[in-house]
Amino acid sequence: MGESDGTVISMQMDMLKLTHIMINPPNVARIPSKLLHIRQYARDMAYILPYNASDTRKTFTRRIYEVLNNMDGAKYGIQEPRIVRNNPGIPWRRIWTNLHSPVIPEMVKSAWFGPFTT
Repeated sequence: MGESDGTVISMQMDMLKLTHIMINPPNVARIPSKLLHIRQYARDMAYILPYNASDTRKTFTRRIYEVLNNMDGAKYGIQEPRIVRNNPGIPWRRIWTNLHSPVIPEMVKSAWFGPFTT
């Protein structure tokens, strides 16, 4: 967010000092209340290790996702997928193992787990 120099959002992020390492917990009261998305950004990014030269964009994005996912899981608990909740009598662990197995060709997986037609 705000990585292109000269854009309005990058200038705003610089002005609010959000382009550097942030303190934890962040002082979001200094950010105008109408900029809710930037307040949330400041609040979340305080818990994520800063971007460094050895990171790829994908690695950094994955780190953000993992931290936010862990925080969400700690707050709300781990949620089962809806299909598992709606069909409790099915051996889901075996299905997930078969579905993610690299040995089974994609054509076979789609035949096993694809939509049923009658």
